[in-house]
Amino acid sequence: MLRLRPKAGGVVNDGSGHSALAYGLIVSVGKAQGDPNDWNALDVATRQVIQDLQKANPNMKITRQGEHLRLNGQPGLSTYLSNDSPAGGQETDWVVAVLRPEGIVYFVCVAPQSAYANYDKTFSSILDSVRFAH
Repeated sequence: MLRLRPKAGGVVNDGSGHSALAYGLIVSVGKAQGDPNDWNALDVATRQVIQDLQKANPNMKITRQGEHLRLNGQPGLSTYLSNDSPAGGQETDWVVAVLRPEGIVYFVCVAPQSAYANYDKTFSSILDSVRFAH
């Protein structure tokens, strides 16, 4: 069995010479249009983000459909996914997306399923600290 060791920042060698995130949080901005207060526009943009993630990760599956939330007062969508973890086993991927004038801002919180409960409060604290300029 191949044993993967996390590098600094939660990145591991995936066994094929590539680095992959096993633990941590990714923040990205994607192209999207629509009123930031329009839940339908947010839903469409979030589905596109998830489809793009699934293209890059063919075994990624939605485990909990999008739920509405507020992130710094902005309408957001929270979706949970499962994927093969580069650390072995399965991982939980929590995607939180907010539609902004500059596009869709999304956060992907990643941890192995077996350890996810240990990271959940930290991920929530990080997201609670997010502030958007108005």
